Amino acid sequence: MPTLSDSHVVGPSNLERVRDAEKAMTAFVKAKEPRASDLDSVIGQTIQEYLVDMLADLRHLAQHRGLDFDQADRLARGHFHAEVGEGS
Repeated sequence: MPTLSDSHVVGPSNLERVRDAEKAMTAFVKAKEPRASDLDSVIGQTIQEYLVDMLADLRHLAQHRGLDFDQADRLARGHFHAEVGEGS
């Protein structure tokens, strides 16, 4: 796993962000496959496939709620690059 620099981070550390994302992804996987206990025990699909499914489902939610997923994705990309200390 790549090292996540916290040199430009204000607020939660990048490791805390990873842990929060793992909690969200684990909840999503468990909702889709109740027999899975965590991300290392996914059944039927790879974690990458679940990530794609989760992003697609978030697009459906955004459309249903009248949110702009593409704009949110652009902003999230910018936040990510700032948090890991990379230029956009």
